[in-house]
Amino acid sequence: MAKSICIIDGHPDPDRHHLIHALCDAYADGAVGAGHTVSRINISDFDIACLHTPAEITEPPPEPILSEREKIGAADHLVIAFPLWMGGMPAKLKAFFEQAARGGYFVKMEGDGWP
Repeated sequence: MAKSICIIDGHPDPDRHHLIHALCDAYADGAVGAGHTVSRINISDFDIACLHTPAEITEPPPEPILSEREKIGAADHLVIAFPLWMGGMPAKLKAFFEQAARGGYFVKMEGDGWP
């Protein structure tokens, strides 16, 4: 049964010579070859601001994040690939997830704060 796959390429550098870009390309090629549909989110394509206030998390994100997160919601399978920088994901990828989560998209906000 064919699946809808969303690949998030979390490398913030647009230089296509990085291993993460090659891994995402290879995964996409294999998935398409196996009959699946693939959408891509390339973090390096976007200028993503960090959240600065608690109020921002309750508001919808700006475009193009609003459109891009729909790819995540439509996917049966999610692939997230990123380099380890200082022991974690790059700040730009974390900022993308913060922006995409705005407005209760991933976690419903209830009461006085976090769920």
